Amino acid sequence: MHNSREYKSWRERFEELTKFITRHRRIPSLKPSAAGTVQYALASWLARQRKNKRTGQLTKRQIKLLESIGIVWNPEKENRKRWEEQYQKLIEFREKNSDRWPNKDSKDKAERMIAYWCHNNRMWFQGRMRDVGKYPKYRKEKLDKIGFEWYPNYRNKRWAKKYEQLKKYREDNPNRWPPVNMYPLYKWIFKQKTRYRNGTLQPERINLLDKIGLDWSYSENRVRR
Repeated sequence: MHNSREYKSWRERFEELTKFITRHRRIPSLKPSAAGTVQYALASWLARQRKNKRTGQLTKRQIKLLESIGIVWNPEKENRKRWEEQYQKLIEFREKNSDRWPNKDSKDKAERMIAYWCHNNRMWFQGRMRDVGKYPKYRKEKLDKIGFEWYPNYRNKRWAKKYEQLKKYREDNPNRWPPVNMYPLYKWIFKQKTRYRNGTLQPERINLLDKIGLDWSYSENRVRR
């Protein structure tokens, strides 16, 4: 049992957490980029409360207070459950619309929600959500089973256009790579290398770049020559 001084300190932190959730409409997370911030402090405190509950160190009153603001005790399990629910909605959507994927500009709210879910999965898989770690293997496998497009057509067209520009440059300059004054193409090459190192570059794209002799090991400085 906590004494009055300890409980007051706990209650003050709880009030701070309540205000954060009310203001931001989300639970604070332990993002490395948030280190040293109020969000990080609250997320650390919340992690301790989850541990304290597992070890029986939280009072019934504290448990009820935390649950009243939407705190779940096993976030990983809850996140997986929510992901599976959205995955099933995507399957149902595809059964009715086999010729397309959900559109974020749809007039139908349900379709927009699924589209944003798809977008978030793509961004995470492509390495654009650095604070959440690597994309879970089981999620990729499940989405692959239904032919999920990790790179929508418009991105495929943009990628193909850049690739053709690089291919043409290499044909004209077989011993050189685009210099920094050709920044759009120069930057595009660097992005491909980064995604290759992160394991998020598609195999077919790797093969195409291999065909024009892209050296995956060279540094950014060597691209500039």
